[in-house]
Amino acid sequence: MSDHAIRRGLDIPIQGEATGDVVTLELPDTVAYAPTELSGLTPRLDAREGDRVKAGGVLFHDKKRPSIVVRSPIAGIVKEVRRGARRVITDVVVERDGDEVEALQAYTPAELNGLSREEARAAVAASGWWPALRTRPLDRVPSPDDTPQSILIGAMESGPLQPDADVLIAADDVDALQAAINVLAKLTDGPVHLARRKGQSHPALDGVTGVQSHTFSGPHPAGDMGVQVNLVDPPRGQHRVWVLRAWDAVSLGRTLLSGRFDAERIYALVGAGAEQPRLVKTVLGAPLASLGAEKLPSRWINGSVLTGQATSADRWAGFAYRGVHVLPEEVPRHLFG
Repeated sequence: MSDHAIRRGLDIPIQGEATGDVVTLELPDTVAYAPTELSGLTPRLDAREGDRVKAGGVLFHDKKRPSIVVRSPIAGIVKEVRRGARRVITDVVVERDGDEVEALQAYTPAELNGLSREEARAAVAASGWWPALRTRPLDRVPSPDDTPQSILIGAMESGPLQPDADVLIAADDVDALQAAINVLAKLTDGPVHLARRKGQSHPALDGVTGVQSHTFSGPHPAGDMGVQVNLVDPPRGQHRVWVLRAWDAVSLGRTLLSGRFDAERIYALVGAGAEQPRLVKTVLGAPLASLGAEKLPSRWINGSVLTGQATSADRWAGFAYRGVHVLPEEVPRHLFG
């Protein structure tokens, strides 16, 4: 185990931290993906407007790498495919209708351990969670044909008001996380690294094997995976390091073990613009308006105020983010600060 201390940084003091127990919400009427969020992926629709899809059914795949698929969080009908400039697909909206579930291939831990590299690539791509992998540098969805220098699983978040592993990973997720680690280890000739907060005790993170563990301490950007890669295993030459959040690795493991796309997701509604900052359990791509009320007028950000994407209240929570930040549109100014 290696320890890294970040000394030059800043934890920005922002009001509106999510506190209390996780509130379970009812299934929303609609969910949506924003393919533009998946950098490096060019969507080609498998389900068009009016088509019925099962929960876990394929909505679209990557045009250049067809094995990479994106699956529907709920069963329903493709209500709308929104397009922007040059007819780029900006949103794929699914309206809830029914409860049919797409059956995927389920694996036992022993079967996952026995997969070849090609079989492991196919299993991860078919799970619907391949887009959660990103490259360092460039932050793009990697190609299944590439072999990374190593893979880093990030189990901490230091961005302002963003939820961390203590909230997003349960104690009984150790089997799912271990399954993901075992299959990801087959995709690289190098090691699988696990980056976590120094002094943090978590049953799921403490119980996994087959990883090189690294601890980080200090202010933001201690939890930034680009910083972590630079300190743990910086890319050499033309090689790339792949990164994945630990909570997304848990979803990958759950999908592989159960044979059912794991769409359950915990979001944190945070920020001074939120009426009641809180943690909610819903599904991937839930409407932002369903997460909680805001103090109007407000600005919405998927992710943190430093690295997130600006959005609006009539859109949906992002694929890559677990925090939704709400900022008041008007900030009162005081004489002399």
